[in-house]
This record gives sequence, C-alpha cells and structure tokens, in this order.
Amino acid sequence: MGRALLGLSLGRWHTNNNTPPTFSTSCVCALVSFVALVQLVRIQLRVPEYGWTTQKVFHLLNFLCFAAYAAALGLWEVADRWHHSDSGGLQFAALAFTEVPGLLFLTTYTLLVLFWAEIYHQARSHPLTWLKPAFVICNAVIYAVQILLWVLQSVLDKTHRQHQITSIASTAFEASVQFAAAMSFIVYGSLLFSMLYRFPIESKGRQKKLREVGSVAVVCSITFGLRTAAQVVYYLVLDLDPFKQPWAILGYITGCSLLPALFVLVMLRKLPPKKSSAGYQPIG
Repeated sequence: MGRALLGLSLGRWHTNNNTPPTFSTSCVCALVSFVALVQLVRIQLRVPEYGWTTQKVFHLLNFLCFAAYAAALGLWEVADRWHHSDSGGLQFAALAFTEVPGLLFLTTYTLLVLFWAEIYHQARSHPLTWLKPAFVICNAVIYAVQILLWVLQSVLDKTHRQHQITSIASTAFEASVQFAAAMSFIVYGSLLFSMLYRFPIESKGRQKKLREVGSVAVVCSITFGLRTAAQVVYYLVLDLDPFKQPWAILGYITGCSLLPALFVLVMLRKLPPKKSSAGYQPIG
C-alpha cells in the first residue's frame, strides 16, 4: 500500500508540477554538503597551522560527495535522456554522473576506518607505513574497475542477454565492495572499541570516545550492509531501472547515504583543540 501511495504521489507530481521528484532530495543533499563545508572552514580557522588532517579530508570529501549527489539528483531528467540515448558516450556519462556520488560516499566513510586503523596499530606499536598506500590503492582499483564496468554497460548493453550479464557483473562487484566496507567497520570498530574499553575508567574522555566509536561503527556497518542488500534486491531480484522508478533511488540515497551521513556529522562535530595534542596528526 505504501508503494502504491508513493507511486500515486509521484504520478500526481508529474501531472500537476513540473518539479521532478528528485529535486527536494537534491536540495537536502546540497544542505548536507554546505554543512560539511562550513565544518571544514571552522576547523581550518580553529587550527590553521595544521595541514590536511584526516578530519579536514573527511569533511572535504563529505562536501564533494553530497555536492555530487545534489547535482545528479537536480539534473536527473538530463541524465535520464543521456541514459536512453543511442550514444554510447552519453550512456557512459549518465552512468558516471549518477554513480560517482556513491563511490565518493564509499571513499569518504572508509577514511574513518583508515583513521581507526592508524590509531589501533600505532597503539600496538605496529608499522603504519602500509596503511595509507593500501587505502589509496584499494580505492584506485575500485574506481578503475567501476569505470571499466561503465564502459562495458554503455558499449555492450544492447541486447537482453548482454544487459543481464553487465547487470550481474556490476551488481556483484558493487555489492562485494559495500560488503567489504561493512566488514572493515565491524573489524576495526570492534578492535578500537575493545582497546578503549580496557582503558582505566577514570581516563579522560573514555566514555565519550566509547560512545563515539561504538555508535559510528554500528551505524556505518549497518549502512554498508543495507547498501549491499539494496544492490542485490534492486538490480538482481526486482531488476529496477532507477530512471523509471525514481522512488527506488530516492529511498536508497535517503536511507543509505543522507541519514547515516547526518548522524556521523553530528557525532563528529567537535572541533579539534587549539593546541597540539596526541593523536591529531596531519594526513600527509
């Protein structure tokens, strides 16, 4: 019944209003992007002597991610025309335009895993030199494979059989990546939480850090788990076309990107101290 009501409301929207249903979500994404930019500026004004810290890069990526979401949703009808054109180049542009925000979301939030991994391994006196190169290489491989899949989808996706093959390959890859992200939050969130839990009870900020790490780890693990399930359900089970069923992509972005991002931004809203403190290091 809920889907029927949503479908009816979308139908009325197209009938009585020239504004596409993705426009309001685009505005919310733009607002989240602006909030991340404001937080980045506040941090820079607070500690201008630092370079690009992990915290600054995280907010910069949030700004870029939700600016890309806002642009994609705001120009959804343009991307729809590109997607259904006969030009392979325009079809590739439509795929990249609408899916790059999801890749940026992955990079943005797995950066938290990198930060937690650095804290954990540093506390254990493990070598840290491999962590950042591994993070960069993993992201580069993911982007490269995704671009290759977009090329295949835009060039080979001509018959029903080809469409099935490219859809299965793309969905399997994206679901695997999202699942790996969920597992990384579970692993390093658990390791860091356990390490903090063993600190003396009277340790300054112990309870606050436990709540922060625990809640962010749980929310991000669930988020990437839901993104994994959504990939499989939307594109393999239901075989949905996001351009024909905009409610699907709106629900996905709202539940698996917007709401988790807002929660994490609130949890990590605290500005760094003005004076240098242990554990707050430049990213480079």
